[in-house]
Amino acid sequence: MDAAAGTGERGTVERLQEDEASLERAIAEARRDAAAAVEAARREAEALAATARVEAERQAEAERARAAEAQDRALAAARAALEVELAELARRARANRPRALERALARALGEGP
Repeated sequence: MDAAAGTGERGTVERLQEDEASLERAIAEARRDAAAAVEAARREAEALAATARVEAERQAEAERARAAEAQDRALAAARAALEVELAELARRARANRPRALERALARALGEGP
């Protein structure tokens, strides 16, 4: 009976060893799958980051263009206002010219204050 018990025990050990080997294979496969999933996720994250960088740069360029246009409009408005002011000063200078010449001449001749 001892031989039969030994054979039964040996069979159980062999089955346990087979189960252990099967589990090790399953664990190795699960690790490979997990590593592949991590790598795929990393590549996807890199692609998303690259897309986000491109989109952010596109938006920044659009904002720079809008700011440049606004600056151009403000500069044009300032130039127009300056032209109006210069025209008004020129008009006033023309209007005051005879009186200024008269006063300057009077001073030169010693007639004015």
